[in-house]
Amino acid sequence: MAATMRARLPDNSGKLEELPLTPMIDVIFQLIIFFMLMPMNKTLEGHLASQLPKRGWGSGTGGIVRELRIHLQTAGEGQGCVVRVESGEIGIVQATVSRNERDRAIAENNKAVWRRFALRVAELYRMLPPPSASGESNPVVIDAGAGVPWEHIVAVVDACRAQGIDHVEFAASPRFADLIR
Repeated sequence: MAATMRARLPDNSGKLEELPLTPMIDVIFQLIIFFMLMPMNKTLEGHLASQLPKRGWGSGTGGIVRELRIHLQTAGEGQGCVVRVESGEIGIVQATVSRNERDRAIAENNKAVWRRFALRVAELYRMLPPPSASGESNPVVIDAGAGVPWEHIVAVVDACRAQGIDHVEFAASPRFADLIR
């Protein structure tokens, strides 16, 4: 007879009945493994990797660092968002909510605009002077207006990362200028 783990429980007649413990232990181990592995697959939501100054406010590097500025502004109510790199307009992207034919056309237009944007940013970024001797790279600064949807700001960050540009910063809003001083 194979050795199995069993718990003895009294039944109503006073006789001990054996209850198998092996399936319960198997289930417990599976639950332990499940809860140990779950955090490894978790994706961070709402997390944008950004760089802040290491030495606090007003800590200049001493060298000249040129920046590439990207402007995102709303084109009007329901008109989308205007994307500009430095002074040249790239195009207008619109937010998509549902998945009908019109939204598919808008999504295709958005993809084309973001492709042109990524190529233009990469071209202009390569034209910037090399970073100073301090080793700090030239930043790409995103200057987004107040009504710009977050999906467009995230698309700009994604496009920069796809072109190998990791030094992405956000411009301070003029509405909060009194808090910075």
